[in-house]
Amino acid sequence: AGDAYHVPITGQIGLYEPRVGEIRKKGAKLYARVAYLSLDDFAAEGEERHPVKTMTYVLEKAGQSIYISGIEE
Repeated sequence: AGDAYHVPITGQIGLYEPRVGEIRKKGAKLYARVAYLSLDDFAAEGEERHPVKTMTYVLEKAGQSIYISGIEE
């Protein structure tokens, strides 16, 4: 299935569900776009929920580790 990055759920538990969207590479950096869906926004079956907020996480590699080097709104 390939490599994957799991966005940790932090802060107030249970309010938002992160969904990783586009991941793109630019130079040595990866940019992962994450949409946060409200768990209070109940959509009817088959309807799409809309993100409350979208963030882009900038990821870099250091040795065998990958870390978040920046966050863009």
